Amino acid sequence: MKKPPEKREVNIPKRKASAQLVEKGIAAMNAENLEKAERYFHEAINVDTTNGIAYFYLAKVLFENDRPDEALGFLDKAQSLVEEDDDYWHEQIELLQNKITGKTISDESGADEHYY
Repeated sequence: MKKPPEKREVNIPKRKASAQLVEKGIAAMNAENLEKAERYFHEAINVDTTNGIAYFYLAKVLFENDRPDEALGFLDKAQSLVEEDDDYWHEQIELLQNKITGKTISDESGADEHYY
């Protein structure tokens, strides 16, 4: 399994603000407060509509809230926004897509702990 990429310093103000909201959303997810996490991820997307990782985590929360159709739509958006050479995030997106559609997944660990 690939390791998550190291967190990167984000210099673009919108992306930095969006990344901070994603971090808050991840913390809310880890605290099992999915409603709060969903709000943070929506807010992150509103701040920076090109943040593919925010779309990924929003999809994850939606799936965990039994909204798989919505989740798949956001995963498609995440896939289109994540950089082509970012194998880790493309793999995480594919794993979640497979989980939602019922395909077998070997391991999806690591995505909840890292962002940039």
